[in-house]
Amino acid sequence: MTAFSSLASSAASAAARTARRSLVTGSVRPRRSDALSALVSGRRFCAGVAAPKLYRGALSTRFCEQPEFKRGLNEDFGVFQLMDAKGVLREGTNLPFSLEEGIHMYKLMVKSEVYDQVLNTMQRQGRISFYCTNFGEEATGVGTAAALKPQDMIWPQYRELGMFLYRGLTPQQICDQNIGNEGDGSKGRNLQVHYCLPEANVQTVHAVLGTQIPQAPGAGYAYKLDKEDRVSVAYFGDGAASEGDALTALNFASVYGSQTLFICRNNGYSISTGVEDQYGGDGIGARGPAFGIPTVRVDGNDLVAVFAATREARRIAVEEKTPVLLELMTYRVSDHTTSDDSSAYRLENKAEVAEYKAKGPIPRWKAYLESQGAWDDVKEAALRDEAKKEIMEAFKAGEAKKKPPLKEMFTDTFDELPWHLEEQHAYAQKHVREYSADYNMDRYRGLDGPAPVEEPHRMTSAPRKVPPPATGPSEETTMVAAINDALSIALAEEQRTVLFGEDVGFGGVFRASVVCGKSLAPTG
Repeated sequence: MTAFSSLASSAASAAARTARRSLVTGSVRPRRSDALSALVSGRRFCAGVAAPKLYRGALSTRFCEQPEFKRGLNEDFGVFQLMDAKGVLREGTNLPFSLEEGIHMYKLMVKSEVYDQVLNTMQRQGRISFYCTNFGEEATGVGTAAALKPQDMIWPQYRELGMFLYRGLTPQQICDQNIGNEGDGSKGRNLQVHYCLPEANVQTVHAVLGTQIPQAPGAGYAYKLDKEDRVSVAYFGDGAASEGDALTALNFASVYGSQTLFICRNNGYSISTGVEDQYGGDGIGARGPAFGIPTVRVDGNDLVAVFAATREARRIAVEEKTPVLLELMTYRVSDHTTSDDSSAYRLENKAEVAEYKAKGPIPRWKAYLESQGAWDDVKEAALRDEAKKEIMEAFKAGEAKKKPPLKEMFTDTFDELPWHLEEQHAYAQKHVREYSADYNMDRYRGLDGPAPVEEPHRMTSAPRKVPPPATGPSEETTMVAAINDALSIALAEEQRTVLFGEDVGFGGVFRASVVCGKSLAPTG
């Protein structure tokens, strides 16, 4: 637990050892170290401060005669680790999960590795256009997913295959998505490895970096208001943490106490940008305390530590109504994607990369299982053969499927296609048939038959639905009053709605958010 002590490194070591032992064994509720308590109690304005504050918006209680420039580098973030690189647990540490569950997690990590190997090869053969591997980072996905609960909503980035596998993504779904056939949940409209599993509470992977991060705390705030045993989870990398979206998300979550876990995979590189050029501070974890967010830095190659830290972070988020930031330290041993050649910029030589790979989560956890007599080379070979067979069979089946119908290029944005998209669809149908020799017509559902019959009236520039004329008495009103009336009607239908915006908390300067006769303000 000492890794959670991000603001007060002077916590008593005995208290830290007790807290860590409780966390790992799971026998009793983990007790925070004095340092973590200082962090959590001090993360809010007015919280845990005995002396009166000098100014609103800051915790300062004293004046000083000389300017005190804070460098932000005085704290030494410990890296929470329970199992060393050789697969040996720290003395006095017990597994926070059963050995059977540990074997299950190991199988998923190996399958992730094998699936990556096969699909990376398929891309090199030109059978898919793009791929992104997870080599060396398998524990960050599997370990965190195992520590969450099924009802927790996840916003992934693109290197969480292990999480998807734990939540139930099948080899066939993986292959269909990467091929982009009609079995793909996104109907072939998304980039490869952009999986989606809504039935298991996992949102779609976003190609635009960082956009998923501020979505998660919105949901986490709703879970807080509804008093749910539920958290939202945002996965992102050290590069995405530089996006403005990340800072906005951290601030929102901190102010409103969103039940959100921010899980950052710090693997040293964001495509060709190393961490040396990515930030000037102490990693991503140092940002948490600045926002008043409990923060922990974890050895992301240690499956046990990842699981234990995530489980404790989830408990803190739900019980204390607060976001938590986890920085998982790992290393990207492969290229960023198949479009990348990391040898052109990687600072480490081949021997150093090999050393990082040997310290990765799979060799480490395998060594532990073998030391417990729970794993051997025969089981290893059988598992890898099984994983390769199932992904190859799924890929073969996926290649035999047709591409989605052409009309799916235009659907799912509007409830009913507007006239201009109907017109574009008709033009596309005419174009591909006129130049059919240039297109693989037989590979697309619907293009191997007659053209669909178009309805001319649906391509007429006119609204699909016309609102009924007003009835009853009417009166002149102001724009502000009309806005308030419209909001009152809309919000009365859903009592759980919360109105956000600049200067809306007390009706606003223009009194445009005085709804149902009262000002609306989010409750913290």
